[in-house]
Amino acid sequence: PYGGSTKPEAGFSMPGYGKQNVTFSQYNQIQTGMTYEQVVSIIGKHGEEMSQNRMEGVPGVMPSITTIMYQWVNENGSNMNAIFQNNALIQKAQFGLK
Repeated sequence: PYGGSTKPEAGFSMPGYGKQNVTFSQYNQIQTGMTYEQVVSIIGKHGEEMSQNRMEGVPGVMPSITTIMYQWVNENGSNMNAIFQNNALIQKAQFGLK
């Protein structure tokens, strides 16, 4: 159920009120490897940065790695989050999107 799920949670329904920042259709358009800017262009708004971590590289051996998690939340509580490493999507997850 993490990252790869392509269907809303079975047996759980979110109330249908409130503004929707992100939809299930948009979620399905987002693919691994996309940049944050590409994801924002699909959703139409910036996500809220939830966490950021930087692991320093070793010159000539390994580049530095910056990992950032963003979240988009709808007023009914349904949401999507996306994790990027060096600005490439490595994982996405959603809860209750319609």
